Amino acid sequence: MDNIIDYSLSYMPPSGASSRVGEFSRLGDDYGFARITSAAALTDFMSRSFRISGFTIILCKSGVMEIEINASPYTVCGGMLIVVSPGSILTVKDVDGSNLDMCVLLVSTAFLNDLTFDLNVINSVGFNPERKPVLTLTDHEVALMQGYFNLIHTNTLTNPDAMFVRGISGNLLSAAMYQMVQFYYSRPSEREPETAGQRPLSRRNNYVKEFLQLVHLHYRRERATAFYASKLFISAKYLSHIIKESTGRSAAEWIDYHVILEAKNLLRYSGRNVQQVAYELNFPNQSAFGKYFKHITGMSPTEFQRKC
Repeated sequence: MDNIIDYSLSYMPPSGASSRVGEFSRLGDDYGFARITSAAALTDFMSRSFRISGFTIILCKSGVMEIEINASPYTVCGGMLIVVSPGSILTVKDVDGSNLDMCVLLVSTAFLNDLTFDLNVINSVGFNPERKPVLTLTDHEVALMQGYFNLIHTNTLTNPDAMFVRGISGNLLSAAMYQMVQFYYSRPSEREPETAGQRPLSRRNNYVKEFLQLVHLHYRRERATAFYASKLFISAKYLSHIIKESTGRSAAEWIDYHVILEAKNLLRYSGRNVQQVAYELNFPNQSAFGKYFKHITGMSPTEFQRKC
């Protein structure tokens, strides 16, 4: 059974390139970039199962990888873009390093939250990397994404003032995010179904953003929609309405999604038994956890653990 290791910027070298990574740059705990051209270099970053601490973008230009994102398998090859949301578990199962060429950009959630990015854009096209983390690009689109990565990398290495480096890279990353949404938008078959009603207003977007941030912070301890509504100073009914309208998934479904994802990861990777996992996720007892888990997944925690 693999261990879960937190994959954050703390695991990256502080500066310069490692002996096995051809290109590398990093700005403190804000973001880090690496270009990986061998299986040996890949093991420096993703040799086991990692919980992704930040928002991760991987551009595979050539080579083949077998990976799992939150226990769902994917075959990644040249011309693919992988977008991994914070809190996800990424496992590299197999790598063909004979012709490997990939770029990895890891962005902290704090830096991501500082970006100038209109949530209306995301909501209007249903961009959701948790449901569709792998996208196949054209050669032109690969070149566009490589261009953004090159600019961020060069800016980090060559500009002497960290304040300007951060601002420039932030704007470049915002542009890259818009570009990824454009890729997604240009493929109707990849998009989430559009929700009825008008495009969410700015205040609603703020509620959506703050709710999802709160869930990331508190889902291990709090599973009631009312808790999150109280933090936002709105009613649970109103919170459920705007979250469902904006994301296509209710507030309770978002909470359950994170709790069950964490439960599966703990059951599969941590070596803890069912009772310990129940305690870790703040259930009153093993029985309550078992009923909750089975209601959502259709199997008991013990059955799931035996299948892993």
